[in-house]
Amino acid sequence: MNNGTTVTIDNPALYPDPTLINITREPYIKARFSCRIVTWGAVMKLCLDRRGINKNYQYLTSNRWRCCSELPLAEVIYDFLRPSFKSITQGYGSF
Repeated sequence: MNNGTTVTIDNPALYPDPTLINITREPYIKARFSCRIVTWGAVMKLCLDRRGINKNYQYLTSNRWRCCSELPLAEVIYDFLRPSFKSITQGYGSF
């Protein structure tokens, strides 16, 4: 807050007046995805659409790759794994 105090908010209804807030932080996770190369563009786009930051890419074999990303926890809980991630990777992706 602007007065130097820290407030933990667990309910959006309790969010204080934005003019009184100095900085807002939210929990992020480090996620690792493994899937086929033919779906890597769609998986990267899904991460970026969910406010994620793609950090690292690694080719595991000639047809599989791994991506490390940082994602907001709220985006993962709400609608990331199903149906989005599983449908994009056609069930062959690991999270």
